[in-house]
Amino acid sequence: MSSSLSPRAAKKLGERIRQARQGKNLRQSDLGKLVGLSTQSISAFESGRIPPAREHIEKIAYHTGRPIHFFTGQKVAEALARVEQLQTELKELHEILSQIVEGE
Repeated sequence: MSSSLSPRAAKKLGERIRQARQGKNLRQSDLGKLVGLSTQSISAFESGRIPPAREHIEKIAYHTGRPIHFFTGQKVAEALARVEQLQTELKELHEILSQIVEGE
């Protein structure tokens, strides 16, 4: 994820990290300790200089109580639409399998 971010996206991600950290009243050093990174790394993430790896985003999300999509930008509606699509496909597969079993 990190290498494919544009500078603008990295900056926005950094702003989200700062927002989440401050929302929990954590200093950069506090978050760094929780995530297992240096204060300098957290600062670099927040400034957008260095985008964090997915595993670091996951740890930051966990320790700040924010969902992953808060950082990644995936809209909840998009995720729900995908779930609905998968449910429809599963129902169709269930019907097909039921017809096969009944036909035996």
